[in-house]
Parts: sequence; structure tokens; C-alpha cells
Amino acid sequence: MNQKYGLWVCTIAGLFLVFEFTLQVSPSVMTHSFMKEFGVDALVIGTALSVYYYSYSSMQLVGGYCFDHFGSKTTITAAILVCALGTTLMALAHSVWLLSIGRFLTGLGSACAFVGLLFLGRQWFSAKYFFIVVGATEFLGCAGAVLGQGPAAVLVRALGWRGTLMGLSIVGYILAVCAYFFVKDYASSHSKLSMSEKISARVRIQFIFSKPQIWIIGSYAFFIFLPIVCFAALWGVPFLEKFYHMNTVMAASACSMIWIGMGIGSPIAGWISERMACRKVPLWSGAIIGVFSTVLAIFVHLPLPLLYFVLFLFGAATSGQSLSFNVINDITPQRFLGTTMGLNNLLVVASGAIAQPLVGMFLRYGWDQSMASGVAQYSILDYQHALLLIPISYAIAAIIAKFAIIETGCVSRDIALI
Repeated sequence: MNQKYGLWVCTIAGLFLVFEFTLQVSPSVMTHSFMKEFGVDALVIGTALSVYYYSYSSMQLVGGYCFDHFGSKTTITAAILVCALGTTLMALAHSVWLLSIGRFLTGLGSACAFVGLLFLGRQWFSAKYFFIVVGATEFLGCAGAVLGQGPAAVLVRALGWRGTLMGLSIVGYILAVCAYFFVKDYASSHSKLSMSEKISARVRIQFIFSKPQIWIIGSYAFFIFLPIVCFAALWGVPFLEKFYHMNTVMAASACSMIWIGMGIGSPIAGWISERMACRKVPLWSGAIIGVFSTVLAIFVHLPLPLLYFVLFLFGAATSGQSLSFNVINDITPQRFLGTTMGLNNLLVVASGAIAQPLVGMFLRYGWDQSMASGVAQYSILDYQHALLLIPISYAIAAIIAKFAIIETGCVSRDIALI
């Protein structure tokens, strides 16, 4: 087997990532439909949909361990099937509880997509190209997120939310079959551990809990990703509908600029970091850009062309999240990489589990009880107060990057020292 086959394997894993991000983001264009269908408000639907991030987060260490221990074929195939099953259940749900269970299962399976592509990329390609693997991974994820907004909004308008989700689940079943037949680990003693070399889960957990810098980097990843998962993945579409008097398709298309910014910004940030032989400057400077761009997007009524540009900057600022995986790669031995990548991604997606219902709670707190067609109506001021969480999160990320993360110089360091 050679790198050409590795490219094919990574393509299947990449399609899984596109699929997972589409599932993650698509509820943002169904928010009003859900509230109307089930007769609930923002807090209830925000909580119901955020269970995706609870299951996704809780499975990160388990998923990373499964890649290290069982290999990629079994792990990815099972994960895609669980995603597809959860999406089918959501499509058939006739209560918020069933919707939540389906969303929970979708998050459970999705937990292996991002780490899986990084894991396979590290196996099949040279370590010096890992920043390209990370950038490509982020780009594919953002491509899936774009599909989950504008195009998904068009599908919802044409097929309804149930038909759209059922169609997505069918795509998942087809993808699972492809993964079963084509995904393989790289058969090399340098890339895959033999059975005698496998490390127990206890040793892996001891390793990550003994290295403070892993947790500091993960904390940065948490705060830098919180804005995008809060705004672009759920609350941005209804906010833009209200603030700019857009329809759902237009608002979803505007939010897509955030994902496009992240998709383009992530590989560029990786390239700049490598050229500078520096991690910290791109990490904290991106977060600062995020503070200013989100303040403009949320609190200033901009001309539409400028709004699209500011939302693009909003997304590009989040590219520090992908760079955090490069820093993890710098400080982690190969034998622990699946587990530490899983931990970092756990902290990334935990931001959604916390932020999405928190914004829903803030919206309910300021709500004046007004309703229209059975759906709670929130004022522009309600949204702005709730979404203030976003620039604050970027500011915290900048502080962590500037003062707490240790510079690696883009080379492997002795993790015992940090």
C-alpha cells in the first residue's frame, strides 16, 4: 500500500467529516420549524439540540482510544452508522424527547470524524506535512458546514425538515458501506502499533492528566471555537433574520461566510505559523480579530457587503482552533496522539454543549412573552445581550494564547518539560 491509497482512505474519512459538519450545523436553518412543530421556546430547543455536543464531547477520549486500539476501519464504519441512525430518528421524531435522542446519537457518531481524519493523515503522510493535513481537515469541515446552511435551507424549503434529515441519513448509510470496504490503517511498524505495544486506557489517561500544557491548549481551543458553534451553528440565522430582516435562506447564506472564512483561514494560519516558526502570534492575533469582528457583526447594522466581509473575518479568526491541533502534535508522542487529539477536540466541542443552551437561557430571561404563529419572538436587544458571550470568549482565548501557552517553535519538544 502507498500514499496514493492513503489519499483514497483520507478522502473517505474527509467525506465523513463533511457529512458530520453538515449534520452539526443544519439545525440552525430548522430552529423556527422545530419550535413551531413542538411548541417550545428558545431555551427548550437550544437545550434539545445541544445534546449533540454532550455526546460528542463525552466520546472524544473514547473515540481517540478506539482509533489507537481498534484501528480506523472498525471505528469509522461504526461511527458513521450511529450518525445515520440518529439522523433517521430525528427525521421521524414526534416529540422533543425523540428529537433529543436522535441528536444525541448523531453527536455520538460524529465524535470520530475530525479526530479520525487527523489520525489517518498522521499515519499515511509525513509528519512535516501535518499542518497541511490539519488545514485540509478544517477546510472539509467548513465545507460541510456551508452545505448545512444555505443549501440545507433550500432543501428544507423544498422538502421540509423531516425530508431533509431523512435524505441526509441515507447519505450516511451509503458512506458507511464505503468506509467498511476501503478504510484501512497504514500497515507499517512506524505508524501502527503492534498488539504487544498497545497502551492501556489507564496509562493514556494518566499521561494526559499529567501534562498541564495539553489542558491549557485545550482551554484556548474551547474559547476560540465557542463563538462559531454558538453563532454560526445555531443562533446566527435567527439573529440575522431579525436584525437584517432577512429570510432564512439569506441569513443562512450570510452565516456561511463564517464557515468559508474558517475554511480558508485555517490552512493559511497553519502556513503562516510554519513560515514564522511560531505558534503563539497566530493564536492570539486571530483571537483579537475575532473580538473586533464579532462586536461589529452583533452590535452594528452594517451594509450587506460589509456584513459578509465581517462575517468572513469572524470565521477566519476561529482558525486558531485548527492551529491548536498543530501545537498538540508538536508536544505529543505518536503513541498517545489519538488520545490527546481526542481530548483537545472534546474541549473544542464542549463549547457548544455549554454555549448553545446558555444563549437560549439569556434569550428567555429577556423575553417579553410575545408570540407569533406559535413561536416565541425575541427582540434585537435580547439577541445582542445574549450574544455578548461571543466577543468575551474571543478575548479570553487571546489572553490564554498570549500568557499561558508555551511556544514550541513548530518543532517537537520534550513534553516532560511542559
